[in-house]
Amino acid sequence: RRERMLEKELAARPKLWELSSVYVMLEWRQQGIGSALVSAVLEQHITTKQRGRDIYALTLARTSPWYEQFGFTKEKQVPNAMVMELNVGKAITKMMGEELVCIRTTL
Repeated sequence: RRERMLEKELAARPKLWELSSVYVMLEWRQQGIGSALVSAVLEQHITTKQRGRDIYALTLARTSPWYEQFGFTKEKQVPNAMVMELNVGKAITKMMGEELVCIRTTL
């Protein structure tokens, strides 16, 4: 009975799609590797019939313009499921002299 209740609760929750960090080593940059990786992930998302769903990512403010080529824009309203991750990330990036932002795209 508990398993059915848990399954029902999980099914009712909205799905959250998050693109994890993308990092390309300095010597491999400017060769389209990062773009190819992100494009492949977004294409896979489309082929799994998840089209129309928002995809979020956390990134440094200075790298967010790179994601604009994939339709990402800065998001002021962070999904509840990402608030803790964002707050922890902001504390860490602040110590590094950086700023963490949430970005979103819809396919």
